[in-house]
Amino acid sequence: MSSLVQIVNTDTAEGESIKRWLEPGQSVLIAPRLVMTLSLDRVETPAGEDYALRVDIRGPGVEWSAPVPASMAVDVHAMAGLHIIPRAIEYQHGRLRRVLVEFEVVGQPAVRGA
Repeated sequence: MSSLVQIVNTDTAEGESIKRWLEPGQSVLIAPRLVMTLSLDRVETPAGEDYALRVDIRGPGVEWSAPVPASMAVDVHAMAGLHIIPRAIEYQHGRLRRVLVEFEVVGQPAVRGA
């Protein structure tokens, strides 16, 4: 999916959250000039090949990437005032189709101009 989903932390109060289904590779505007992309890393496990979620955040002067354990929060408060939490995974024909991601507002970004 190539459309840009906008989840800019401006109109949502602290403590509230926004949930969206995202397909791998789909971009999300999480702050005025910051784009998050959810991707998959192929990993080898004792049970065989599997996939791990990864969050990539890009913007002017920002290049950040981190693996995302299932149901664990990725803290991007300094960049976007958010916690990013994958909540559910949907498979279709044995392949990951999309991920339900929760964006929890934890305040305003600590870094202005992001």
